[in-house]
Amino acid sequence: MTFARESTARHRFHFNEQTLRVKQKLETERRKILLCSSHEIGQEENFTFEKLVTTYTSHDPVFQEKKGISDLEPEDLGLENLRKDTEIGYDVLFAAHRNRWDQIWEKADFVLDGPDFDQLAIRFLLFHIYQMAPQHNERLSIGAKGLSGEGYKGHVFWDTEIFVLPFFIYTFPEIARRLFLYRYHSLEGARAKAKENGFEGARYPWECAGPGKEVTPQWGGVDICTGKPIRIWTGELEQHITCDVVYGIWHYFRVTGDYDFMYNHGLEIMLETSRFWAARLEYNPEKDRYEINNVIGPDEYREQVDNNAFTNHMVKWQLRQTIQFSEWIKINRPDVWKRVTFKIMLTVPELADWEKKLEKIFLNLDTATGFICQYDGFTDKKQIDLSPYRERAGAILQDCGWQEIKLLQVTKQADTVMLLYLPGDDFSQKIKRVNWDYYEPKTLHDSTLSPSVHANVAAEMDEVEKGYKISSVLSE
Repeated sequence: MTFARESTARHRFHFNEQTLRVKQKLETERRKILLCSSHEIGQEENFTFEKLVTTYTSHDPVFQEKKGISDLEPEDLGLENLRKDTEIGYDVLFAAHRNRWDQIWEKADFVLDGPDFDQLAIRFLLFHIYQMAPQHNERLSIGAKGLSGEGYKGHVFWDTEIFVLPFFIYTFPEIARRLFLYRYHSLEGARAKAKENGFEGARYPWECAGPGKEVTPQWGGVDICTGKPIRIWTGELEQHITCDVVYGIWHYFRVTGDYDFMYNHGLEIMLETSRFWAARLEYNPEKDRYEINNVIGPDEYREQVDNNAFTNHMVKWQLRQTIQFSEWIKINRPDVWKRVTFKIMLTVPELADWEKKLEKIFLNLDTATGFICQYDGFTDKKQIDLSPYRERAGAILQDCGWQEIKLLQVTKQADTVMLLYLPGDDFSQKIKRVNWDYYEPKTLHDSTLSPSVHANVAAEMDEVEKGYKISSVLSE
């Protein structure tokens, strides 16, 4: 698959209501290309700068019916529309822009009863979420950094399904549908990833790009102790992304009742990913249970752990939802069941095997106390005072090497608390409070994905002030 992107721009300068002819100079810096110009402006003088930009890619709707798009076609179309926009003028273009945003705010805005800054922060967030979502193309999704930075190179993570899509599900379900279709179009890549690792079914990449390709790097920053690059295992071991995609799909279906999507796309994703998990489960004959070993949960400071509670529980949740929905489909839409199972060659014994396994998946929950152990051996780690490291993301990495962190009872972000949040109805208030009280003091919130989860769980426990305090770090 080839991809072409072209941006065109035109600048206009006005001084005291008169158009200026300003000499512009091209300069370059590291990762930057700059177009520079200068003009002296006196006190009380009026200087106006206009910048019109058009950006077209070979993925835009205007090119979707064509084959063999050349790199020049997006450029030519961009130049053509730039000339038209120049003739229209800034004022007319801005008025159209403002009117469109008025329409969006009619659906997206909500008013907070609180400080003005909180209202500003939530609107700033909604603005970014909406503008970074592909509006017209179901083969594109949302990069983890949106349009605000180059981090992660535009790769698609679990952030989309778990943290971004709820907004669209309830406010702009048509956009949510297109974002889930992206996962359907990348299903073949997920099948390939499962096969590469010796499993049946489909396993979604941790960092996804293009048609479903795994693009997670294998090496990262330098370890403070060893002076060597840190091995990145998430692409191989952070497998809960597969459950997260299904969770997002089920969330969308429950809210919208989009049976057409489920019949033609969602069911196939649920079956193929459940097929992967059924193969991934490891039977422990001594304890007569199924385990999932050598994984990374949401807490990425914990690598190659066994029986991460979040992963195990979400796998059990997914298998149960898939089996129940399959039974409903077989009764109510046998034509759909026959078509989908014939396509993926699913057999009746496979479903029976899943049902047998899900009942024996190990959940590291102490039923007497309600405590959930994040993974095998977490409570055996050393406890330390984390207060010096909670004010700045990644501060602990300046004092501790990667291997040292693994020996401590410290979490990068919500992990067990994330479990209390997603399938939250599965847990009592007692279980939520026991685990919140244990894990929150050990959490550094070194990921921006963490505070909002803790805030939601705190609110569910009627600890609104505590949740507000944690969530406020996101807007500071």
